[in-house]
Amino acid sequence: PKHLSATQREQVGEAIIRKIQDRTLEGLDLEGKPFAGYSKRYVDSKEFRIAGKSASQVDLRFTHEMINSLAIMDNSSGSITLGFSSEEAAKKAEWAEASDNGPSRRFFGVSEAEMSTILAQHAAPEAATRSLATEVLQRIFTIGRQTS
Repeated sequence: PKHLSATQREQVGEAIIRKIQDRTLEGLDLEGKPFAGYSKRYVDSKEFRIAGKSASQVDLRFTHEMINSLAIMDNSSGSITLGFSSEEAAKKAEWAEASDNGPSRRFFGVSEAEMSTILAQHAAPEAATRSLATEVLQRIFTIGRQTS
């Protein structure tokens, strides 16, 4: 969003991160649906029991490292680039979203409606348009898995 100031881009980026974190910790995916359940093998594992996890609540927060490492990677040239501040967290995120590892748990990004709300709250009201929300979302999806 080229017409947003650097401060507005920072606010929008932070709001997107908070939305992703909050929704993920509620156990909801990018579409607002509950994450697919854990495999029986994982639920029966020692690691699962030690972590004190709940078989009924999938929230992608075994250590909180992945979700807490979401960060604004770049906020220049009229764009916002989100990613993960550690390579290990980026790999965990990629693994969580990949369907070849079992059920896909897509969490990285925001819906068009969420983006419109964020833009309305943190940018000029005229910025909360469908095309701008789509532009921001496309940038998140294409570059989101970059690491520092």
